[in-house]
Amino acid sequence: MEGHVKTFDAVIHRNAAYSNFFVEKREYRRWYRRPDIHPTAVGVWMCMDGRCSPDVFGMPPGVLEFWRNGGCLFDLGWLGFQPSFKDWYLHARKNGRRCLVVLVDHFSGSDPKKLGCAAHSCDDAAARLATWAQVEDLWSDFEEDDGTRNLYAISCGLDTDTDTLVFRKRKGGQVFDLAKAWHFTERDLAQALGDFYADELPQEIVRDIVPWASGNILRSRNIEASGRPPQGHGESVIAVGRGLDWFGMNEALVIGPFSPDFEEMVAVAARIVLHNIEEGVVGQGKGAVLLAAAPFHPCEGNPGRRMASRKAEHFARVAEKVVRRATPDLVPYLHCAVGIVDNDTRRLRIERHNDLQTII
Repeated sequence: MEGHVKTFDAVIHRNAAYSNFFVEKREYRRWYRRPDIHPTAVGVWMCMDGRCSPDVFGMPPGVLEFWRNGGCLFDLGWLGFQPSFKDWYLHARKNGRRCLVVLVDHFSGSDPKKLGCAAHSCDDAAARLATWAQVEDLWSDFEEDDGTRNLYAISCGLDTDTDTLVFRKRKGGQVFDLAKAWHFTERDLAQALGDFYADELPQEIVRDIVPWASGNILRSRNIEASGRPPQGHGESVIAVGRGLDWFGMNEALVIGPFSPDFEEMVAVAARIVLHNIEEGVVGQGKGAVLLAAAPFHPCEGNPGRRMASRKAEHFARVAEKVVRRATPDLVPYLHCAVGIVDNDTRRLRIERHNDLQTII
């Protein structure tokens, strides 16, 4: 139990620090979301891989919206995904903003066959093709009858060695690697991205790419300066549900409740965490955590909180069942926690926590 508590306490500490920062940046978010300043709402589809943390964008919390699933694989036909995405899209339209969806697959520049995306069997070409197929679906689905659109989509690659983003054009095969733009000023970056996307994106959308592209450059430069080696998996947390954007680099495998293959995604995550323990990447004395969470809005009152709690409990029971079936050797190391996340502060409130082996 002691090792489990160490990891569980680290999860709580991480969330508290993130929540404090989130509250501190409240006025910045209000300013950023003004359509006369930043007319683009940016949503990001990412892999559940812990190396694909929202930190790679270098933006204050809550500015970008994230959805995560194994391999950055999504389908707007999924019953668990469409309502969430549709709400985000309609909210942006109602507030006079266009939408940009950024689909991010990941690779390792140093060792693609070993450190690539496991959901695509470390096949970078397969990962890119899957991303492109989804980009084209979004371009097709969100075109109005008169040819206009309120939603655009782009594909990016993420080199997890340095957390550097690589922008890709839809046609022609050109790429714009931010690793080659480390010396750019924001003015230089705006000009370069404007030229790169001149025939694909409206210029006001390109201008709204610049802040997080610049944030990514700063992050990747700092990683390069630190001498951090290429990153394999190091996660000790399986996080299922929503409201979990606060996990940092390589801390958790974050699985959104979207895919019909949700249980398989949990099994994959459990095998990764067990492997991390068996290989000594995560110390056995540290243990691991299965966290299930759902967000609620305080304005919804007690009914909203209770419904979020029931949702999180449902995620937990499904995930617990999967872990027992798929990776029974992980059970002695795993502490389970169920919580709800205040959408206004991103503070996690734990409803229950216990060792998996004590659950009947």
